[in-house]
Parts: sequence; structure tokens; C-alpha cells
Amino acid sequence: MSTAARPSPAGAPWSPEYERLTVHCSSCPTCTAVDKEGVNLARPCAEGQRVSAEYRQSRRGG
Repeated sequence: MSTAARPSPAGAPWSPEYERLTVHCSSCPTCTAVDKEGVNLARPCAEGQRVSAEYRQSRRGG
């Protein structure tokens, strides 16, 4: 995936932190684990928590 910012559906560019978060959360076996009914198990993932914190910090401007 390119690190260049691409426009979001609303027309605003996606930040690199947001892209890292979405790539991780859509491909991590822990973050995408589901039960037999297909409900996400919301298991804790250290990398997911790290990229989420990084994204939240970038939204605060720092």
C-alpha cells in the first residue's frame, strides 16, 4: 500500500496513521477474529492498540 495520502470518501486526505490503523485492523488475525455466528470477538491486540493510540495522538495534533 502506498504511503501517499489518498482522499477519503468525504474528500479529506487520509493520514498515514489512519492508513496504518485500517490496514492493521483489517488484516490482523486477532483483530478480525469472529465467533461461529460471525460476531467480532474484540480481542485485545498490542499492535492494534499501538496503532490506534498513534492515530488518536495524530488527531490531537501531536
